Amino acid sequence: MRSPDSDSSKLIADAADQLIHALSFPAAQNDPLPFYLQGLVHLEAAQQLQKRTVATESEGPANASATTRPATPQEKPYVDLFQKARDNLARSIELSLANLNSTRIAPEALRILPLAALQRGKIDWTLAGFAHDHNDVNSENQLNRDAATDFGLAVQFDPNPTSVEARNRQVDARYHLALALEYLGQLPAAKGNLLVILRDLNHQYAPAFNEIGRVILESRPTNMAEYEAAIESFREALKEDPNLTGAQKNLDLALKMLATTRPATRASTAPSPHQSP
Repeated sequence: MRSPDSDSSKLIADAADQLIHALSFPAAQNDPLPFYLQGLVHLEAAQQLQKRTVATESEGPANASATTRPATPQEKPYVDLFQKARDNLARSIELSLANLNSTRIAPEALRILPLAALQRGKIDWTLAGFAHDHNDVNSENQLNRDAATDFGLAVQFDPNPTSVEARNRQVDARYHLALALEYLGQLPAAKGNLLVILRDLNHQYAPAFNEIGRVILESRPTNMAEYEAAIESFREALKEDPNLTGAQKNLDLALKMLATTRPATRASTAPSPHQSP
């Protein structure tokens, strides 16, 4: 019996071949849809290959290094696929922006643009985590800046979601935008996006409550009211999701900080590109 993974891998390869053929036609070169679809195909292939690669690697600790180290021969194939997906999604975004005033392509461009930007932002975030693991600080910082830009486009061009699917997508985009902004030290902007989620999109979104508390602690509180606000935010997160990763540790840290009134430099779940979106 063939495994589901082998069947899906063949379907992905067939889809990639068909899209390559479609993009051989001149008319397709200015259409954002084929590039978006090809980006999704490469993304799925990258994720499957990464999953298989990680599953077969040794579970021993990685060798720590203070210097930048390149991808291993096992990592390079899926990293290359992530990059291909990122490049195709970038082309889709570029064509969408260029055709916003086109009578023929604009409706499609407006539909695809936030989708392509959200997916590219997530790839940026994933590759930033890879760069972090390989001590490539310059790439990590650039990819996080790119992620903030892409998530910002996803928010900008999907401003008034009406369907449940669209609202969930906007929550996803704003939350990841907040994480990227927080990583870049833009804490007020990060907090603003989290507040929009809770006010307008999902009043019970536990990760947003948790991250607001984190942003408050990252801002180095100077009075008890700020600590209390962080504590309340962590408690709300745990109320909505008692199993939310890191929320209890953050609450414990905030309570300790309030008791000692000594600002800490970092909450326990600082946004890290290690965490897959």
